Amino acid sequence: MKYIVGMMIALSLGATIWFMTHLSQTPDISKTNSQPVISRQDILNATDLKAGIKQAVQNNNNDAIDVWLEKASDLAVEAGLDHEDIQYLQSELAAKFVVFRAKRSLFNDAIEQAYYAIEDITVIKEQYPEAQRFVC
Repeated sequence: MKYIVGMMIALSLGATIWFMTHLSQTPDISKTNSQPVISRQDILNATDLKAGIKQAVQNNNNDAIDVWLEKASDLAVEAGLDHEDIQYLQSELAAKFVVFRAKRSLFNDAIEQAYYAIEDITVIKEQYPEAQRFVC
């Protein structure tokens, strides 16, 4: 009987020591290959960026567009995105993309308002000539 109790105590002590040493070892996060928590697309699709660019386009304020794109590239740097993504956010192509998307959104808003008011969309077509090929 003493032998069994002694064996159980030894096994439980050994198991406790084993669990303490193996469970206390946490993986070193700095050694793992970490991915950014946000992507270039996430930044470009952020609602505040889209709304800010849309407002800037509506007001014909190119400086505000530049400020919004600078905020986007600063976020990309802070998030640790690749150099290519940061360069894209600072590029003229990114500026053209966000301006196009803002104009498209403004055009859609105007068309929707005209539709509900049962108004002619000729004035809207003149306001957004780049949309001519998409509107019948």
